[in-house]
Amino acid sequence: MAGFTADHPALARARKKILEMGGVTEVNTFTKIYLCFFGQYDYDAVPAIPPEIVLFPNWFWFNIYEISSWSRAILVPLSICYAKKPFKKIPDEMGVEELFVGGRDKSRMHLHWAKKWISWRNFFLVLDRITHWAERLYIRPLRSLALRQAEKWMLERFEMSDGLGAIYPSMMNAIIALRCLGYSVDDPQFIRAMDEFEKLGIEEGDTFRMQPCLSPVWDTAYALFALARRGSGDGSAAGEVRRLDVAETGAQAGRLEDQESEGEPGAGISNLTTSFIPTWMTRRWCAWD
Repeated sequence: MAGFTADHPALARARKKILEMGGVTEVNTFTKIYLCFFGQYDYDAVPAIPPEIVLFPNWFWFNIYEISSWSRAILVPLSICYAKKPFKKIPDEMGVEELFVGGRDKSRMHLHWAKKWISWRNFFLVLDRITHWAERLYIRPLRSLALRQAEKWMLERFEMSDGLGAIYPSMMNAIIALRCLGYSVDDPQFIRAMDEFEKLGIEEGDTFRMQPCLSPVWDTAYALFALARRGSGDGSAAGEVRRLDVAETGAQAGRLEDQESEGEPGAGISNLTTSFIPTWMTRRWCAWD
């Protein structure tokens, strides 16, 4: 993408390290699915993410509200992408064939079974193979309903937000999902999703980088930690920590009314909890020190 050839020193070093670590087959599921979009991995070899999961009721032992807010924000649009299985052909020289140990044809692309046959890993792998088998035979009677529900869930959470989940992976997945659902590039929903996504970009001089998210809560926790570790002997650091802590706690409490109860749009109680954890850890660290 940057125009480097495969023998560029930086790419040669990266390739050597990747192959030492097992190659493409050792990357995480999200990366494998993204590679599928460009024909660089097999859809049949990645864990199935059927959109029907959004239809599971809240009382069921597994539903999307049993995982964290940011996780479901990533998962729901990705399930749409999985169902539609988009494909964009790229030139061979832009592919990742050389990152498969021994070549793609000789690589084991499916997840490995656990040595212990009776195990949770093997249970879920069996479930995964059954799901893939049903996909191949088009045994998916609820697919249309599931896609409509996933689309509705996603669009509702575009409202009053800085993008779906306000975090890079879910925002990117949402953009791809919209295209998979047939939204044009000049559709208001697509334009909004792209605008929010592009806000994460920082361009300075001849450099460009992407922020993973806009996170005032996490950044506040880091600021607390930095102030506490500054080691000021005049007590000013402790005062600044207390002011930041009180301000952050008040801001979180004020937003609680607008956050999601289970099954409804919003940032989520899980987000509130995970936001407080780093601040709480920082406060405890200060006390220990």
